[in-house]
Amino acid sequence: MAFDFASAKATARRAVQAAFGVQAFYSDASITVPVEIRARWHNRISKPFGGLQDGDGYAEIVEGIDRIALIPEEYDADSRTGRMVTLKAKGIVTFPTMLPGVQFILDYREPHTGPLEEAWVVTRK
Repeated sequence: MAFDFASAKATARRAVQAAFGVQAFYSDASITVPVEIRARWHNRISKPFGGLQDGDGYAEIVEGIDRIALIPEEYDADSRTGRMVTLKAKGIVTFPTMLPGVQFILDYREPHTGPLEEAWVVTRK
């Protein structure tokens, strides 16, 4: 029997989402009341660039990259309206418990890397 890598990856992603996903809310111009979703916020530091060692005469810059990962099947329909919810560029995601007052604007969806998961690169509003 052959190993089913896609199935194993889907199982692992569901486990990660269940363990680390938190309450979040999504809204965009077409939604009047934010829709509750479950998502994971990730932040990583990109490789510093610039710096005196590069000969450009400027200080080194460290850039943070924010992204949000989620499983779309968990929020297929708005429980209040039954309407399908599709995240769109320029939509806003908030994490009221984890990051109160912070709003993330969806910039672009990353390419799919396998089953279930959808990831967006975001900027803070």
